Amino acid sequence: MDLSRRVVLGVCAIGVGTLLLSGCEGFRVSSNTFSDSTDLTQKVATVRIDNGSGAVRIRAGATPSVRRTVYYRDNNQPGQTHRVEGDTLVLENCKQRNCSIDYEVTLPAAAKIMGEVGSGEIDVAGMAEVGVRSGSGDIRVRDISGPVAVNVGSGRVELIGLAQSAVVDASSGDVTLSDVKGDVTILSRSGEVNASGIGGKAAVESSSGDVRVDMATAQSVKVTASSGRINVTVPRGQMYKADVTTSSGEKLVNIDTSPQSPYVLDLDASSGDIHVDYRV
Repeated sequence: MDLSRRVVLGVCAIGVGTLLLSGCEGFRVSSNTFSDSTDLTQKVATVRIDNGSGAVRIRAGATPSVRRTVYYRDNNQPGQTHRVEGDTLVLENCKQRNCSIDYEVTLPAAAKIMGEVGSGEIDVAGMAEVGVRSGSGDIRVRDISGPVAVNVGSGRVELIGLAQSAVVDASSGDVTLSDVKGDVTILSRSGEVNASGIGGKAAVESSSGDVRVDMATAQSVKVTASSGRINVTVPRGQMYKADVTTSSGEKLVNIDTSPQSPYVLDLDASSGDIHVDYRV
């Protein structure tokens, strides 16, 4: 999705033929926009995000820089909103109301990415480590050499190509993981979970939504689904201990099992089918 922000027109109060927009909170109404770019001369090992409203995109590239697109109302144009403290790049929000900032950051060396946005997307690729939160907005992370932890209030999560572990806490929105070498822990309150190519142990708790887990290596898997189906696929060549329980639904286990196996498939669905098969 293009990180250019869409202007959203919201009406907070309607008088007799009059729209009162000045007191709106949570709406992005911009009458002015400008963009600028700053080359970074200092070494950056960490990026700290503290953006109230706006998207943040971070990529690896030859020239370190920060490009921002600022949306504001009236003549209330903000000044500089980012700075470098030691080896930490700080991305801040506007200090005034009715203002938001989209950031695009390019770094030549993989950095640690931390922080949050109140409302907006976070898109990170090619960095060393990620620990971020979005109150409302999608989070996309890929090609990370270290651990990843994300938290989203409302929005989709997509994690691809992670060399270590992944931890996801999602209140509302689908969660997709692919090609994760380490352990995976997912808490999803509402939305589908699709985790494929998982190399470490997998633990998934879903309150509402189907869960699909595809294991790249023989590992233990624990899935609890309050409302939704569970589908687990595992590689051939190993025996698995299958502990499968469903209060309302079909149980179908099409793999070789052994109660002595160290690879435990602990699957519990309160309402929904459970299917266990070999990877294709």
